[in-house]
Amino acid sequence: MNATFCLIFIFALIAILVDRFYVRAKSARAFRARFDRQFLEAKLELSDPLYQFDGASATVIATVEEMGKRGNAGFLLSIERYARNQHGEYFLVRSDEPGAPFVKHVSHRIAKVILAEKYIESNTASSRT
Repeated sequence: MNATFCLIFIFALIAILVDRFYVRAKSARAFRARFDRQFLEAKLELSDPLYQFDGASATVIATVEEMGKRGNAGFLLSIERYARNQHGEYFLVRSDEPGAPFVKHVSHRIAKVILAEKYIESNTASSRT
């Protein structure tokens, strides 16, 4: 009886570990891969070319992943990527799976605070505000 209980306990523990480390890691990898594809396809087309964004030509400055919890299990909740366009303007691309990410212009003042030492000065008009 005691040996049977120990075997059941060991198999249950193995199943939990496989779920936490393999299945959830696989899900996070799939989310990252989907976000990377969506980032490259992301566009923000405005009348002023200074504030236009194209993920395929943008320079990635930083990526932040936010992890969440469901019970005792961790999972990837969202991805934020800060990038610059060819004019030196900063943008935030964020995805809270599911769905397409949203793209938002970030002022230089805010980018300087968020990115700290990764911030790069720019000579554009908006960088002076």
